[in-house]
Amino acid sequence: MKYAKRISAVILSVLIIAASSLFCVNAAEDTLDVDGRLTYQVGDTLTYSICLEDPTEKVMGIQMYVFYDQEYLKIKDDTVDFPKFPGAVYNTALENYFTFNWTNVTRLADFSEKAPLFTASFEVLKPGETKITYLIEEMYSTDMTYLKEYTLTAEYSQNGTVIKKDDPPVVEKDPEKNAEHKGQFINYEDGRGENNPNANQEEHQQDNEQQKNVENKNENAVNNNNNADNNNNQNKSGQLATDANGNYVDENGKVLATDASGNFLDANGNVFNPSSATDDTQPVNVGLIAIIVALVLILIAIGVIIVLKIRNNKSSKEAEVASDESSESGDSQIMNTVNSNETDNDSLNE
Repeated sequence: MKYAKRISAVILSVLIIAASSLFCVNAAEDTLDVDGRLTYQVGDTLTYSICLEDPTEKVMGIQMYVFYDQEYLKIKDDTVDFPKFPGAVYNTALENYFTFNWTNVTRLADFSEKAPLFTASFEVLKPGETKITYLIEEMYSTDMTYLKEYTLTAEYSQNGTVIKKDDPPVVEKDPEKNAEHKGQFINYEDGRGENNPNANQEEHQQDNEQQKNVENKNENAVNNNNNADNNNNQNKSGQLATDANGNYVDENGKVLATDASGNFLDANGNVFNPSSATDDTQPVNVGLIAIIVALVLILIAIGVIIVLKIRNNKSSKEAEVASDESSESGDSQIMNTVNSNETDNDSLNE
């Protein structure tokens, strides 16, 4: 009997442990890891803010972007708020991010006490891992240069309860997004401005190098576009053009080979004649021609209408004159008849 009780107790313990493990697995499968810091349940409301504190200047203007993954999070439009930026212009209808900007030259935003730049709530849609990141393109004061002394912190709430705060917000590192939204403001990973006495100068140096790389990539992209435009212009004028590496290219941008005599060869192995690539034909502006033709037709129509109107007026006048002459002729005949009758009467009386 004792053995039976012991066996039953062991079996019951195993069942309890198995049930607990299964519950933990199911709970983990329904959670979303955010920024590697917090976990939320599917269906939870995640409220996120980035707060500003310790600036030495008031804020006159800001342009900011907040990135998130719509596969995991759905923004609640009616929760987006900018307590220090009344009348801020924002857009939450963009794919995987929202943006806002604000400027006021007469009523600057005062962050002498810690306050959020923005607050937004999201619905957790599915389990997994995701991040909420940001980029500030511009944040400046009356001197129109970017703020240099400040502290940025992130605040997370779960279903209305604050569960984490005072960590630096996560800076967006995607090169394309950084290139697209590059401004004067430098987004440091520690959330502190370059003049902040508590700033991590080593990290700041790395961030500055990354910013320079973004600027160089943008400059190279502009230069490459300019080179391409120059090459196209040179090809159209019948001159040999070069690519970014100094290679001679044909009108299609393909590198030209050379034969034993030093002649340039095209892709088909034929001697390349740059004059044959010259395009002296001018594009025909069909729209302009159509407008000119239409104006000419309108002028002709107006001329025809004027001529017809003049003719009608002339015909009307001629008809009036003829009518007057006919009337005068009738009156004359009547007078002659009357005179003739009087003469006849006088003759009879005699």
